[in-house]
Amino acid sequence: MDSRSALLTESVAPPRVEETKIPREIFLASAAHFTNDLYNGFLGPLLPMLVARLDLNLALAGSLVSVLSLFNSVAQVPAGLIADRLRRNYFIVFAPLMTGFFMSLIGLVNSYGMLVLILALSGLGTALFHPQAAALVGRLTRSRRGLSMSVFNVGGSMGIALGPLLIVPLVSWLGLRASILAVIPAVIVVLLTFPLLNTARAERSDARWAAWKGLSGVWGLVVLLYLMVVIRAAVIILFQNFIPLSLSHRGESLFLGATAVTVFQFTGGFGILLGGYLADRLSKRKVLLWSFLLTPPFALTFLVAPQPLALIALALAALFIFSATPVNIILGQDLLPGNASFISSIMMGLAWGVAGLLATPLGALADWIGLKSMLVALALLPLAGVLLVMMYPGEGRSPAAREAV
Repeated sequence: MDSRSALLTESVAPPRVEETKIPREIFLASAAHFTNDLYNGFLGPLLPMLVARLDLNLALAGSLVSVLSLFNSVAQVPAGLIADRLRRNYFIVFAPLMTGFFMSLIGLVNSYGMLVLILALSGLGTALFHPQAAALVGRLTRSRRGLSMSVFNVGGSMGIALGPLLIVPLVSWLGLRASILAVIPAVIVVLLTFPLLNTARAERSDARWAAWKGLSGVWGLVVLLYLMVVIRAAVIILFQNFIPLSLSHRGESLFLGATAVTVFQFTGGFGILLGGYLADRLSKRKVLLWSFLLTPPFALTFLVAPQPLALIALALAALFIFSATPVNIILGQDLLPGNASFISSIMMGLAWGVAGLLATPLGALADWIGLKSMLVALALLPLAGVLLVMMYPGEGRSPAAREAV
């Protein structure tokens, strides 16, 4: 009788909080993501001003994007391995301050070399933040993972979206040297997120350190996911940074360039939420497929249409290309759950870094064939992602991969 009562009590017990709503800590992590990536939105809208001030060609302008991407993305792999060994969430709390401090120096440098240095150090802060933060989100939720990961990722997207609207008016009204004032949000977020220092701490053990070797059992699927992220990231990074230059070449103002970047990232944030919502209810593979299929027509329309149709097309292109963001991370963590920070560093870091490195050769290509022609080719790149999605097994079709991890 007692056992039956206990069973009945257990069967009608309310679900755990983490199964019915998104934990508060995820919103704090999203706030940190917002602040960290706020500073990553500075470079693109300031490129026209920096190009004129330092007398740079498009290849050198592209190299600045590559430097930032190299350090804020590729460096995530060792950062992820280190994060999997830490018992406290140091990087989530303090890395945004590093990102913000160095990026806020952008208006104080007078040479290409110094600009490269501060971009590298700011990028390193971003690299430290992302793997540990994504792993924390994965540990905090077991249900509604798509939506939870979307809430985290949309913070970053909104940060990049609003970054131009912070830095452009600031330097336009007060001068480039006033960029140092932009460090204030980074200081505030350290105080706001300090409670996350001991939240959902990862298990620190030799087994966790060795778990990343399980990558060898699922490397084929990881490579497919990785290449999908490279394609998506290349389109996002290069459009984000070359949109202001493209509009400048069409005779538009610096402010419209900043507005276009904000529209791109802001609508992309809604795309992230939409992708996470659909991933919890539909096939994740379908979300990836439609993301790649629907991006090119709208990206091409942006390049040829007059305003305001061009901005509308840009917003729709962003909506679709960003929608796959949470799906790639979730699928990666499913393949290698033992090292969530490490696999997140590959999906959020290494792939984005490689994509960012393409900015230098594509900048040189733009010098040769013209910026518009280069962006047209870039707009068609997602079609290659369609082929990769067709090769990736749908949910429930890769038991061998699951056994491997």
